[in-house]
Amino acid sequence: MKILSSLHSYNITGVLKQNISLLKYLRTSAGIDALVIGPNKNLGMEILEEEGFIAETTFGRSINDILHRHNFHPDLILSESLFSSDVSDLSKEIGAKHIIRIHEEIPFQSGKGLWLLPYRPINEYFQKFRNSKVIFPSSHTANHYRMPLQEFDIDFSVIHGSIDEERLKEQKEVLNFSDFQILQLGTLYERKGGINTLESFFNFLNKEGVENANLIFAGVRNANEKEIQYKERLERRAKELGIEEKVRFYDSMKNPYALMKGSSIVTLHSYSECFPTVFLEAMYFGKMIVSSNVGGVGEQVYEGVTGYLFNSGDINEQSNAFSKLYDERHLLESKSKIIKDRYIDYFSQESSGDKFLNFLEK
Repeated sequence: MKILSSLHSYNITGVLKQNISLLKYLRTSAGIDALVIGPNKNLGMEILEEEGFIAETTFGRSINDILHRHNFHPDLILSESLFSSDVSDLSKEIGAKHIIRIHEEIPFQSGKGLWLLPYRPINEYFQKFRNSKVIFPSSHTANHYRMPLQEFDIDFSVIHGSIDEERLKEQKEVLNFSDFQILQLGTLYERKGGINTLESFFNFLNKEGVENANLIFAGVRNANEKEIQYKERLERRAKELGIEEKVRFYDSMKNPYALMKGSSIVTLHSYSECFPTVFLEAMYFGKMIVSSNVGGVGEQVYEGVTGYLFNSGDINEQSNAFSKLYDERHLLESKSKIIKDRYIDYFSQESSGDKFLNFLEK
């Protein structure tokens, strides 16, 4: 079998990481070959090529031209995200199956919301999926789209995302700058709630007994004016609060795992999520999670065991979770194995890949 995998971006995102993880597992376990397409060249394209996949950009070229150039005849087209789902028309043209993995929960209207890309009304997407199969990373996300799923009688399954365990396993380097390092890893823009995390960190620092702690934002892309302005806003606020020396920013990178290994906890204060890849990575490394309870995050975090959830927008709850884990920081190492074991039991790359293969064979 051959797969044409369609990405909406080669930027390093959770969607891209989950795509690489799945394609590597399918190649290793089932001998399935893949060709990947996306609209722009970026670091994600380099990672795919390093892993031995053909990765092409559709900028200025048709998909048919790319397939012809590589003499590649796909049996399956895999769309990663609603924003790459237009290839469903191509699947009908060439007689290939079509599966779309939906990684976003977007509002049921057009042109509004927190997503940076424009989109059409949801029903216009799902009308095209009548002959396709749909995969959601969480039950919450599937429930979010229950109305169009029912209206168009679409075959779907809930299969959690996965991470490239081989790449994480090889990580040796550790980057650590304090006794209690907090990491927020992900694209630095409004939806991820970085400003709230910064305010929570400030409140946490002002509590009695807190010493030698720092906050890291990793995932700065400067991909557009909004992202540039958002980073500048964070830098200004950190300076206003007098904590700029305790806050570090890192660009989006192919390997952020030295930072994760060196961190005490991993956090997000997102307004919306489906099934954040960063929390799969955090669990793999045995790190406690502090997150807003949005989307499928509640299906990842076992409250009080692998992390703590708080209501999105509540800075005090996030700050209190930081404080609780700081007070228990001497226990974090002993909790690490419990967290890693839970990852293996529920979220492993093998588990996700096998479920995908079973769904494909239905």
